[in-house]
Amino acid sequence: MGFLGVLIGLIVLVLIFIICREIFCWYWKINEITDLLRSINDKLSEESFKNQNTVEKTAVEPVKETVKQESEEEKQERELKDLRSRIKSYDDLMNDPKIKEEAETMQRFYGKDAYEHYLQKKAKELGLEN
Repeated sequence: MGFLGVLIGLIVLVLIFIICREIFCWYWKINEITDLLRSINDKLSEESFKNQNTVEKTAVEPVKETVKQESEEEKQERELKDLRSRIKSYDDLMNDPKIKEEAETMQRFYGKDAYEHYLQKKAKELGLEN
């Protein structure tokens, strides 16, 4: 009976372990988490496979960025041209509402020197003299 008792004892211990494991996994939702991670992994694998076929798209992205950057530079140039058409003197610069608002914001954060520096910088940018 010694060997048979040990064998039965081991089988009971294994069954208790399996039951406790199931209770633990149910309580902490381990099985649900595992299923969710598998589905995420499957979806990512599918996306990865789809993206391998679209290598050309990624090669085009830097070109799009360059085009966007050029359009930003063109926008800045257009705004500068617009300012030059409206502002003919330093007095016009100081009376322009947008410039005045930006200069006052600079003054609020950095002090009076920043206000004057900003106006001088804008005047120089527009080719004006004090």
